[in-house]
Amino acid sequence: MGFKWILLFTLLAGLIAPVSAQDTSSSNTVAAQASNLLSYIAVDYDDAVENGQRLDTPLYELQKQQVEEVLRLVTQLPDRPGRQGLQKSLSDLRKAIENKDSGAEVRRRANAIADRLAALY
Repeated sequence: MGFKWILLFTLLAGLIAPVSAQDTSSSNTVAAQASNLLSYIAVDYDDAVENGQRLDTPLYELQKQQVEEVLRLVTQLPDRPGRQGLQKSLSDLRKAIENKDSGAEVRRRANAIADRLAALY
């Protein structure tokens, strides 16, 4: 009787483990995509806005789209303590971009969010 339970447990563990590994891999991929977009924002924003003025409208619009994409990606990640704070920070970054804040401010915010994202996921 004990052997059957061990065999059943082993079979179930084999079925469950790949799903967990896939979930982790998927989360890692989504987090990496979000982090990459944040890096693009941090680096490219200076080329889009200077002194509250748009220098490159298509690039500026792309920056806004990238923030929206990061927000969408973060909602796909597992709900963990800190995720709501991450989403709040992303909303603040979106406002900073919409307000055409300085490149230094947007870069600081984007990098800080990327660091928190890496720590959480």
